[in-house]
Amino acid sequence: MPIRLALVSIGIVFSIGLLLIDAESARTAFPGTNGQIVFQSDRESDGDIYVVNPDGTAVANITSSASFDHDPSWSRDGTKIVFQSDRLDSNSEIYVMDADGSDVQRLTDNDSGDWDPAFSPDGSKIVFTATRDGNDEVYVMNANGSGQTNISNSPLFDGAAAFSPDGSKIAFTTSRDGNGEVYVMNPDGSQPVNLTNRPATYDENPSWSPDGSKIAYSAAGDIYVMNADGGGRVNTTDDDSGSDNSPAWSPDGSMIAFTSDRSGSKDVFVMNANGSGQTNITNRAGFDGVPDWGPVTATPFGVVWGDSDCSGSVDPVDSLLTLRHDAGLSTDTGSCPDMGRVLYLQDLSVRRWGDVDCGGQLTPVDSLKLLRHDAGLGVTQENGCPEIGSGVTVSS
Repeated sequence: MPIRLALVSIGIVFSIGLLLIDAESARTAFPGTNGQIVFQSDRESDGDIYVVNPDGTAVANITSSASFDHDPSWSRDGTKIVFQSDRLDSNSEIYVMDADGSDVQRLTDNDSGDWDPAFSPDGSKIVFTATRDGNDEVYVMNANGSGQTNISNSPLFDGAAAFSPDGSKIAFTTSRDGNGEVYVMNPDGSQPVNLTNRPATYDENPSWSPDGSKIAYSAAGDIYVMNADGGGRVNTTDDDSGSDNSPAWSPDGSMIAFTSDRSGSKDVFVMNANGSGQTNITNRAGFDGVPDWGPVTATPFGVVWGDSDCSGSVDPVDSLLTLRHDAGLSTDTGSCPDMGRVLYLQDLSVRRWGDVDCGGQLTPVDSLKLLRHDAGLGVTQENGCPEIGSGVTVSS
């Protein structure tokens, strides 16, 4: 049975003296530079949320409350953490705070439990699990807590949900087939598809890779990685000395953090995405686990869309830069982002620097559009792509 089913009443958990236990969790790694790992811990007696560097240094408590704070998840830009807590009543509710633990805001207020929160890619939505309909269901709400909506609507367990990096799918754990399986569905709950389809195992806790091509998950005490369509399944931990669960990809896609008890207590481990280099980074008696790997917080700066060298205007030099990049030649963009680099606009939409038509890659079409703009001719952009020459704010 899913671990989360034992958490229907947080009050019961405390009454029997279990301070921290494994939680169902789902994660999404948004593209970026590897930053800190956030996790839950009992190292100061109560349950708190901590951050740590990927090498295990600079451990810091960021909640320091007398309540049970757990299951943290980063926003795409690394400035917010959404989590669950019982700090204001006897059941678990969803809260959000700044990355340093300040400005805590309560988002849900319900007589039943709410948990497993995770942001959408653009930060406007939060997906979470709730028992308010008599069983665990996947809900989505606006980032301010409004518009709470049941999107799974199944009589059996649905939970541990996370948006894909592009926001087009939600992966989640369900028992609707009589055992635990990892499914994906559309953001409105339609078209659910079983990805794991293994009747003999309990597959749970899906985690999207930053490019959306892979999903890590836990099953039978190990961490598996599969393609986003369910194919190419690989056991990456393959360790018989303990139980491994709650995987979370790094923002650059090269590593995975996870929880393991192979050292005799629950600890946060990191490993390369292929399973090599498995390393305990918390390494203490007690409970440390349910990690999420955040990005380095980017510094926004203002530029002109299409101005690939950040000279202040869109001119033939920008077309030359994109042509050189397309030909595989070197490009010097000065203080501007490197050509082809993934970045975010102010609305947190993903773009590549130099991809002026937002087609996903740098091609001669980008140079043609820049040349037309420089010549004063009309340029048609795709919906949602900035107009060439318009001011934008990006975070690299």
